[in-house]
Amino acid sequence: MNKTISIILLVIIMAAIPAAETLAELHRKGLEAIASEQYEEGILFLRSIYLKSPRSEYAESARYYAAYFAQDIFQQIVEFKDFLEMFPHSKFAEDAYYFLSMNYYISSNFNNSRYYLEQYLWNYPGGKYADKVNFYLGIIAMKTGEDDLYFSKMSSLSHQPDSSFYLPSIFHLSIYYRSRGIDEKVRDAEEILKGKYPPMVMIEEIVENIFWTIQLGAFSKETGAETYKIEMKEAGIKDVFVLKSGKYYKVYSGRFKNRNDAKKKLKKIKEKGYEGRIIKKEK
Repeated sequence: MNKTISIILLVIIMAAIPAAETLAELHRKGLEAIASEQYEEGILFLRSIYLKSPRSEYAESARYYAAYFAQDIFQQIVEFKDFLEMFPHSKFAEDAYYFLSMNYYISSNFNNSRYYLEQYLWNYPGGKYADKVNFYLGIIAMKTGEDDLYFSKMSSLSHQPDSSFYLPSIFHLSIYYRSRGIDEKVRDAEEILKGKYPPMVMIEEIVENIFWTIQLGAFSKETGAETYKIEMKEAGIKDVFVLKSGKYYKVYSGRFKNRNDAKKKLKKIKEKGYEGRIIKKEK
């Protein structure tokens, strides 16, 4: 629903609420409307509570459920952040930190997702979402090329056979070991996963989509990247390509199955007087 229309409806609802109607009744009406899948109306009732009486006994619950049932992920982010600012020690705060981190993750904002995942662990180190939080911190580390953190998180979970993330962590460790050519560890992981999770062919497919490369430079304009690409080729550096990442055009060299091969290539590049850094990418 359009934000302006929502505000108008909120004003209308608040004006129509009898002065004698209690906050408890507003709270009940809001949750009943949501239970009937009339989400916008229910959220407007709940908002009327914390806008009229932000410190009332119903404000905390109303604000949390208004965030939880918001129909837009970005609105959820705003609502959950406001909720945590107003009620940092709420009984709902653990859920709010978790859902906020996941909303940022889904929207590919990995920096903010990591921030709230870490905040969750700081406040609830043994919380009900702790294993999942550690797992996603590992996944974000994988996506951002922080291999030591990726390995650390998955390795820790792999020692918790009662965790629901035990097998997924083994699965990721098998990918990690395979990318480094540590065949014995790969076989150990595959033996644990065999017939359980997931089909081993999936590991092969994922590994094929992961490669190591060397980033040679980043430019705000495509022309700068293409010019540098030509310079690299003229210097005898092979397999140079340009990919756009966010606002930048990045120049890379090589696609390697493991980090050791990339290290050998980087050494040759440095011998030619150029710098670079090894990163992991997906096709």
